[in-house]
Amino acid sequence: MRCPPFLAALGALLAVGCGGDAGEPPPTTSSQACSGPGYGEENGSQRVDVLRAMLVDQDGEPLADELVQVCGLNVCVNDMTEADGEVVVEARADIVLPAFKFGEGRVSARFAWLLPDEREIDLGVVPSVRLPPLDEAVPLTPGSRARSGALSLELSADATVKIDKLTFREPEEQGLRAVRVPLDSAPPVVAEGPELEIVIAATPVDTRFCPPALLTIDNELDWSPGTDVEVWLHGVDISQEWAPYGGWAKVSDAHVSDDGERIETTEPGLPVLGVLGFRRAP
Repeated sequence: MRCPPFLAALGALLAVGCGGDAGEPPPTTSSQACSGPGYGEENGSQRVDVLRAMLVDQDGEPLADELVQVCGLNVCVNDMTEADGEVVVEARADIVLPAFKFGEGRVSARFAWLLPDEREIDLGVVPSVRLPPLDEAVPLTPGSRARSGALSLELSADATVKIDKLTFREPEEQGLRAVRVPLDSAPPVVAEGPELEIVIAATPVDTRFCPPALLTIDNELDWSPGTDVEVWLHGVDISQEWAPYGGWAKVSDAHVSDDGERIETTEPGLPVLGVLGFRRAP
């Protein structure tokens, strides 16, 4: 189904953006730390009639009954995968910056893969990652630390945590769940990014932290103590506040701890949750 006209218009007003890698955002002050720099430029529309794909998890198993969309800045067309992971989305629309957007962040991670300029598109098998089960979710509570897999978040006592409760309606869906994305079987949008060395998908997607959260991940690649690291965010939000839609943007600096066990953010910290990429600073 298409987004209602008033929502499509709202999306167009919020941002007219571009995909790809936007690099580092402008410097921020402490008063700006809770607002993203914004990305975007004028884009023309392209016609998308039909998209075919098969969605699978990191083990190659079908992701059944998962939301998929042909979604751009002005219109989204929704569908669900079949039991074998297959889906045919009949968009038949002129779409500004269309992407194959798959996963809600409830069962599997959410990605947005920008589409080629073709009317009929067959993406073949598209890999994604299945998230940990709901009974492993950890509450995101101000003044506490939440850990899932190799990732942990520490929230200040005065932190504001804004969760998309239209998508994550149940209390157990609003807890932290994170999973490592294997680079050898990651969605193509990962390989098209900024030469990331570690990728972790975390949910509830688009959760905002103000002030930004202290993010820590295990130093599984044994980077040397003191190594400078960059933290990147994959953009799946058409508002493009923190990253370009379908692309990547750096959202924080980090470094390897003195004991070499952890990679932890320095400034400004993690402002928003989603698919996160890490690489050693050039």
